[in-house]
Amino acid sequence: MLDKNLILTMPKDYGWWTFIDWSEAKEITSTMGIYIYTINLFSELCKKLGRIDESEYYENFAVRLKRTSLEFLYNGNVFRNKYDNYQYSVHSQVWMILAGVVSKKDARRILKACIGNGEYCSPVTPYMHHYVVEALIKSELYDMAKQYILDYWGAMVNVGADTFWETFEKDNPYSFPYGDVIMNSACHAWSCTPSYFIRKYEYIR
Repeated sequence: MLDKNLILTMPKDYGWWTFIDWSEAKEITSTMGIYIYTINLFSELCKKLGRIDESEYYENFAVRLKRTSLEFLYNGNVFRNKYDNYQYSVHSQVWMILAGVVSKKDARRILKACIGNGEYCSPVTPYMHHYVVEALIKSELYDMAKQYILDYWGAMVNVGADTFWETFEKDNPYSFPYGDVIMNSACHAWSCTPSYFIRKYEYIR
């Protein structure tokens, strides 16, 4: 599924694709970021299992993918490219940061520029918002991470939630993606990750 530029693209005859979020975010850059992120973890797993040759193979492969991502998906400022019809999206920036494609300095600059910026397609699910917080923590933007949790999950609490919902948009709190509100989970496991962050990272409590 890698094209001639080593960019992950789904063949047209496939009947499925990746799920990034319920937003209008395009998928190529985000999916490429998830792919590299997973290869990084797989390389670490191989190393822990003593499979050093495989670990080095996947580590070197990830380096090649990072290089081609910078060449074809990054415009020198943010991840915006022809593969995703030049869309600005928070999703693309976050997954490329988590994949380690850019330096911490550039990650901090990118996150400060895209979060809260109306030009960017923003996440709508707690699932994707989790990875925004994770990217902020990885970039050592701890105050922003804490404020992000308060602004997003706090808004859910403020509209009366006593559990965390599967989907939530601050500007449209009772939106749902399935065509019927009854199908939207009102107590969703992937939505409760602030409890994980608060327990793990003392500086965002």
